[in-house]
Amino acid sequence: MQKRHISELGLRVLSAAVAIPIVLGMTILGGIWFQFLVLLLAALLANELVENVVGVHAGILRLLTVMLFIGSGVLSINGAVVPALAVGFAGALVFTAMARIQNVRAVIFAAGIIFGNSAVVGLIALRSDLNYGLVAILWLFGVVWSVDSMAYFSGRLIGGPKLAPKISPNKTWAGFYGGLAGAAFAGFIVERLVDLGSEITVIGLSILAGVVAQAGDLQESWAKRQLGVKDSGRLLPGHGGIWDRLDGLIVVVIFATLIGLVRGDAQSVALNLLVW
Repeated sequence: MQKRHISELGLRVLSAAVAIPIVLGMTILGGIWFQFLVLLLAALLANELVENVVGVHAGILRLLTVMLFIGSGVLSINGAVVPALAVGFAGALVFTAMARIQNVRAVIFAAGIIFGNSAVVGLIALRSDLNYGLVAILWLFGVVWSVDSMAYFSGRLIGGPKLAPKISPNKTWAGFYGGLAGAAFAGFIVERLVDLGSEITVIGLSILAGVVAQAGDLQESWAKRQLGVKDSGRLLPGHGGIWDRLDGLIVVVIFATLIGLVRGDAQSVALNLLVW
């Protein structure tokens, strides 16, 4: 058992060592590089969603879902953020009816389309802000990666009562609070590096994002249990599929995008999110 854990951790570290520099590089470059990265992720998210919920022989529905995610991303690139989000909701209704699935699978498929589509739109909208776009995305990455890492290690080192044993038996309350501490620290570092006006607000926002990230992780664990799958895919060694790796980031991006939209116009989502 110990060897299996070491092997899993080694695969996680190796795949992260390869993926993180590429993702960070394209994020820092911004523009067409970041847009290409997000549209590629959009296609992978859509493909995994259809394959896991509808089946490998989904045919035209797989293509339509990929086109929906990419099309919404293109709308967001052109500044049509709210229409792009609306397209996702419409697609969830239409495609779920087309899939001819019922009960919990229908709920998971519709929610997956809305969440995945909204995350694609939100990532592009946040990064498009000329002054705060890069800071917003790096804040997102920092918070989510810190939550994942601190939750993983504090959960294993401290152990203790389980957080949600019927959904994800390996998660503990120690891991949950460790994840929040990681989120707070990430927010503190970002605010120290870039003066955003209110240190307490940024740290508080980071802690809320940490709660959202871990809720997203639990939500995906629940969905996988309902679907009877261990991982959403096998694309990333040690991590599973794209949904496995991005579950926390997806919901945090949506959380951040909604805050940015509520506090101002769609052209300054990152500014509205971070500067209070």
